[in-house]
Amino acid sequence: MVDRNQLAVAGHGRGPLMVNAGPGTGKTRCLTARFAALVMAGEAAPTDIVAVTFTREAAGVMRERVQRKIGRDVEGLRISTIHSLAYSILRYGKGRGPKVAVPEDAYEILQRAALEVDLPAVWDTGELFRLIAVLKERGINPEQLRPAAGPAASVFQEEVKRVYRRYQQILAEEGLLDFGGLILQAVERLRSDPSLRSYLRSLTPFVMVDEFQDTSPSQYEFIRHLVGDEQNLLVVGSPAQTIHEWRGVRMGELREAFVRDFHPPEITLHINYRSSSNIVAAASVVGEGYPDANQEGVREPGDPVIAWRPANQYDEAGRVAATVRRWLEEGISPGDIAVLYRTHRQADVLEAQLFASGIPYTLAGAERLYGRPEVRHLLAYLALALNPEQDGLEQVVNVPPRGLGPNTVMRIKGTEPILTLQALQAAARGRDGLPPRVVEAAAKLVALLDLLGRKARELPPRRMIDFTLGATGYREWAETQLLDGYGRIRAIAQVARDAEAFDSLDSFLEYAHRRAGEIGGDGICLSTIHAAKGREWAAVIATGLVEGLLPHARALKQGDAEIEEERRVLYVAMTRARDRLVLSAPQAWVGDTGVRETRPSRFLRIPGTLIELS
Repeated sequence: MVDRNQLAVAGHGRGPLMVNAGPGTGKTRCLTARFAALVMAGEAAPTDIVAVTFTREAAGVMRERVQRKIGRDVEGLRISTIHSLAYSILRYGKGRGPKVAVPEDAYEILQRAALEVDLPAVWDTGELFRLIAVLKERGINPEQLRPAAGPAASVFQEEVKRVYRRYQQILAEEGLLDFGGLILQAVERLRSDPSLRSYLRSLTPFVMVDEFQDTSPSQYEFIRHLVGDEQNLLVVGSPAQTIHEWRGVRMGELREAFVRDFHPPEITLHINYRSSSNIVAAASVVGEGYPDANQEGVREPGDPVIAWRPANQYDEAGRVAATVRRWLEEGISPGDIAVLYRTHRQADVLEAQLFASGIPYTLAGAERLYGRPEVRHLLAYLALALNPEQDGLEQVVNVPPRGLGPNTVMRIKGTEPILTLQALQAAARGRDGLPPRVVEAAAKLVALLDLLGRKARELPPRRMIDFTLGATGYREWAETQLLDGYGRIRAIAQVARDAEAFDSLDSFLEYAHRRAGEIGGDGICLSTIHAAKGREWAAVIATGLVEGLLPHARALKQGDAEIEEERRVLYVAMTRARDRLVLSAPQAWVGDTGVRETRPSRFLRIPGTLIELS
């Protein structure tokens, strides 16, 4: 089928253009075709065009397709992520670029800042990190935070300001920029250096932006500075897939700014080539009202969309494993199957069931439960309880802190490569003139290990975990001293639930160490819906589609705009599937405080002609 709108995008020459392109409509094909058409028509050299994507993977795909399209390899193609582009501009004329803190390092710096300003331990530093990232994406520095209305909101604002200010100070002291700061500094350089701005505009007269709906205000400002007087800016976005408003992205504001600044014509790609017609029709119902979600499917109807109402999340995980097993037996490759969920917490039960069923899996965008540091610490204590002579002592010698830090441990070890029980016992007896505080700490740890060893012979695994958390002081330390302590205890609670299935600590530890030692390999994909955007699979199961999870409880408290974003999240989940789609809404949810009944997500109002209850 000839898509006239695709041809119009591919053939667009000079001037601005806004393209609404929903999932499966061939937007990457259009962008690469337009890139090649400009080159072949003599309008531009390959290096005259800047193409901005939002992941390295997408940039790599576009680069490969462009070179295939124009029939030759080209050095210096300017196809990159927006952060790579910002880095190259900050590097220009200086020989080297700034030092950049990747998100993991930036988060550690945020935690340091929170501790240094004595932020109360009840705060969730993960949420705080995201909030500060949003402020940066919107170009707001600590001093621009204004007092909020109401005493509670005002206290909250002041605490955020204190941590944000110290976070920025530490970054500056260490000569670092986080990703948000990278964009802001690039904007400032372009704004303050007209000659550089003019030179870059002459160097790259054409700019194309993919995934425009994910562009934050500061990123849009950056892009706007790169575009010259001819306004050769083409943007491709999907309003129905705007699911990062929590990151400071506001598609309405973005659209208004682009129209105000460039007065572009608009084209919508409405033919979906990816998914079966039944999946396209069902997703279009969920995405109703968005121009790019009003799609026409050109493939055969295919299987109906399947709806599940399992008893709870454990029953759901069992059905997931059984269905995946059947799909694998039917010949679908593991890499072409995905199980999606709204929050990382939902993965724990799914992981356990897939592992028990012998189904390999990879986990996108999160650390495996049994790979988390708090879980590794717990397992080390349990293993030492069974055999204090083994190698795991050094892993927990100062967890929680007990005055046995790295330098002290090196002194206790002497010439031994690892810390042994014998060396610790010698320290507890005061050998080599160790300070009294070290001798006391070593003696207490030796006594603790002896106590754990006695209890390991008496208690079943689940009760042994509870005892260990109390006897070591880990629970109290996490809850009162660690800013992410609640999340750590929650992860351990899931491990404790797994332990209920075992009669002996030996058998549980064997299971746990196998879980901890898994490698991703060629497995099916477990992913949050947010991490799945931009990807596709032959078969998809979307789990936990109930009120409180999707839409998320936080969105229900915050209002209509947030609930609308949750609708778009479900739309993204459904449109990841090419051939088979299962939508699962458990009837109840088993939590720490008991069992609660659930209601299917309000967004699952799909006509019975398109969906089949199974």
